[in-house]
Amino acid sequence: MCSPRSLLLNAASALLLLLGSTTAAPTTKTSDVTASFLNNDSDLPPGSCTSTSLHDFHWRITNLHYTFSLTYTTPSHRINNAEVSFNLTSNALPDLNVYCSAWSQDYMDPFYGQRVYDCETPVNLTTGEPATLEGGKKVKAKTQFRYWQWSQSVEVKQTWECDDLEGVGSMAIFTGNGTSAAQTPNCTHEEHSMPPGQPWKNGDIYYWSYQHCTLPEFSFPPTELQVFA
Repeated sequence: MCSPRSLLLNAASALLLLLGSTTAAPTTKTSDVTASFLNNDSDLPPGSCTSTSLHDFHWRITNLHYTFSLTYTTPSHRINNAEVSFNLTSNALPDLNVYCSAWSQDYMDPFYGQRVYDCETPVNLTTGEPATLEGGKKVKAKTQFRYWQWSQSVEVKQTWECDDLEGVGSMAIFTGNGTSAAQTPNCTHEEHSMPPGQPWKNGDIYYWSYQHCTLPEFSFPPTELQVFA
């Protein structure tokens, strides 16, 4: 026979999955409804990983850098490279840092949300070592992202674990997906081209440009959230 806590979690999980599949229902509403059930359970003190994940979860992106370089080694030979990188944390697991980066040589628009990139294994912000739960178990948090350079928006999909429940089946597994609002970058730009009338010769750089953009830190919630307990 299932315990009252198990029934409560299963009911809440089903409710969250149902509401999360309806695009008209914002995640904040879903989280508030679910948390109103679980906050009555002594296993979920306010501020715990599971309670925060259900009630007011959000990601925080810091140290976002975007660079783009364009070089013409001849008047017709073009080389371009673009990179983006940032750190991702959340209020449910504040000591967990995930580093995300991507590199592209797409000719026209290197980052317009067309590809999904994997982030690195999460680390502890204090020690820099692979993140662990109590008892030394490594944190399993798979994180993927997409990036739109034109709007400086980031979409995150992440799966994370909370082990603050008690008894058998004491872990809740969450999967969230969300996209940040458009951001305003701070950019610098440099470029150089051969003087007009100067003939190009082998070994010359006909033209080059370099752009570097940064963003202040920003936060955003998931628009879809699933939980399995």
